[in-house]
Amino acid sequence: MARGEITKRILEHLTDASADIAYLFAAIIISPYGASGKQIERKMWELREGTGRNKSDLERIKRKQQSFYSTLYRLQRQGFIKKTKDRNLTATILGKEKYKKILKRLPSRSHKPQRDDSLKVVIFDIPEKEKYKRDWLRDQLQDLGFKMLQKSVWIGRRKLPGEFMEDIRDLKLLPYVEIFSVIKTGSIQLTK
Repeated sequence: MARGEITKRILEHLTDASADIAYLFAAIIISPYGASGKQIERKMWELREGTGRNKSDLERIKRKQQSFYSTLYRLQRQGFIKKTKDRNLTATILGKEKYKKILKRLPSRSHKPQRDDSLKVVIFDIPEKEKYKRDWLRDQLQDLGFKMLQKSVWIGRRKLPGEFMEDIRDLKLLPYVEIFSVIKTGSIQLTK
């Protein structure tokens, strides 16, 4: 999960007074790369209910703990979060404003995956200064049922909804995204 996405998730849950930072931390750590918000929330619920713990999850939590604490320290240093008198973490006014800006920058539509007969290949090369858009695109592709071949190459036998294409246009990502439809696969034989 990208650092910007971790920042977004931390601020999102700290602005909600009922969120428990320990479960959020564990859910972020054990979720796979590119996990959507829904997947992280589901994992958080599983951990809270005691149904999602196993030995590999606990080992992963331990391995990635330092990265999480580094992100918390950076957010605190930047003034987005602070410790309260009872040593809990809370989002500051600046953190809440940052979270609102993040939400306003990205479309929040959820697209229902629909099967398609043709294989779609989505390739993108989004500049580093717009990495939050790149993270959004990966989340959307994953929610649509696409699989990652490489970080910027995704494939799937799924339809790309018109609203999704509008969101790409509205975010000014068209120059950075190529979409191919492969009707017949397996026509090229590789020789050794």
